Amino acid sequence: MDMNTIVAKHVAGTRLGGEILEKGGIQYATVVKWCLGSVLEVAGLEDDGYCQGFYGAVVAKLEEDARITGGE
Repeated sequence: MDMNTIVAKHVAGTRLGGEILEKGGIQYATVVKWCLGSVLEVAGLEDDGYCQGFYGAVVAKLEEDARITGGE
């Protein structure tokens, strides 16, 4: 994606914060916020540190929600 598209998606996601929280819950809203905040991360998925951060901030939280709600 080009920079204008990235910024537009970030702005749109930020504007929807309340709706994301209401429909997805706190964990999902936290995951979305992390993803929006790290979209400009230079290292990306090729970097072990970034991957560990992604796992902890995204995957683990969504797995926990799935476990709690019986979706796993």
